[in-house]
Amino acid sequence: MEILIRDLKTLLKNFELDHDPEPQKRVSDLLDQMARDVAEHEDILTLRVIIDHNLRRWSRAGDHLTKLIEKDPNNPGLYNDLANLNFKIRDFASVVDNLQEYFRLSPNHSDTLPYHAMSSALHALGRMDEADAFLDDAVRQNPGLAIYLDEKFLEHQQAALDRGLPAVLLNTLFKSASMYIATRLSEGLNLPRCYITQAVLRGDRIIPSWLDQFAMGGAVCQEHLPARSDILNNLDRAGVDRIVVHTRDPRQSMISGIHHFADMFSDTSYEAAAFVTRLPADYCQLSFSDQADYFLEHNFEQEARWVADWRRIVSEGDFSGRILLTSYEAFRQDNRAYFEALLAFYDIPFELFDWEHIEVEPKKGTLHYRSGETNEWEKVLSKDQISRANGIMLAVGFDPESTGVDTAG
Repeated sequence: MEILIRDLKTLLKNFELDHDPEPQKRVSDLLDQMARDVAEHEDILTLRVIIDHNLRRWSRAGDHLTKLIEKDPNNPGLYNDLANLNFKIRDFASVVDNLQEYFRLSPNHSDTLPYHAMSSALHALGRMDEADAFLDDAVRQNPGLAIYLDEKFLEHQQAALDRGLPAVLLNTLFKSASMYIATRLSEGLNLPRCYITQAVLRGDRIIPSWLDQFAMGGAVCQEHLPARSDILNNLDRAGVDRIVVHTRDPRQSMISGIHHFADMFSDTSYEAAAFVTRLPADYCQLSFSDQADYFLEHNFEQEARWVADWRRIVSEGDFSGRILLTSYEAFRQDNRAYFEALLAFYDIPFELFDWEHIEVEPKKGTLHYRSGETNEWEKVLSKDQISRANGIMLAVGFDPESTGVDTAG
């Protein structure tokens, strides 16, 4: 047995060096033919999990883990490992069952990945209320739990509060350079980042304990909140009295969104894995034109309405606090003036901001940056697609000729 274990470990080390799966395939087949007391020895099963994981044989690896759990039913790590495998095969109900056992056996674990996995699996099953309640309770019990937070968030938040910095809420249209802007604000003011929703899965569902933590101040939060009365009321009750609403021509944000959706298929996060279940399985194989048609049919109206509704909220004064309406176009026109307007809106002295990096355009692929163009849609969409997009914009009360570059409070 010791010699077999040693040889298997050597096999795994060789795979790390040459990534040749063939020796592992042959050994895996041989192990299947061995006597049960050998093939299902605890140490052998552990190595077989790794081998089949390397071979992307998720179900087989899961079978080995199940046998390990039978031998060691109080080991929380095994349930977490099994949940990860079930996530890969999209068996979200089993993910929930596995992680319920994990949290029962390890209720105070600080590893945030199981929390992401549980909430994502619940979302994928349509159990959004349970997912939100689960995350809300987790942070209420442990405010320092780094779910959608910077590491050492509470420490950095207190330091920012000591410097008199407020809660900065940057509410943005999907794919409008929001990651770049939020990152520059965070770096420039030395403010920790946080979220009040699970933006990838449901950006319209505020998690109360996350909102309470942000509303204390001394943090930057970037969201995609729609202009709904319940959301405005929740922000008001929490004491959030200022919002930056950042928009973009939805025809151009659509182009960025089309590419972003394709990138989600290669994203290894739990949230992305759950998100792509909403998309056609062959999305990445579709032509760009077909992807644009899909976006126009399923997403564009929501994005155009998002901008139109926030413009209406600003014009009609439906929020008890103040709203600064900004645009991607204004940001591209004058980078520094854009950040000066944000700082002035929050009464933050300019000298507290580190201006060193704001003029630096991010590299492609970083901070969700792709091209930075403002009118690419005119070149890549067909005349029919542009006509359909303009018609949708008009239908939701958004003049296609009025994307705007002004920054106004």
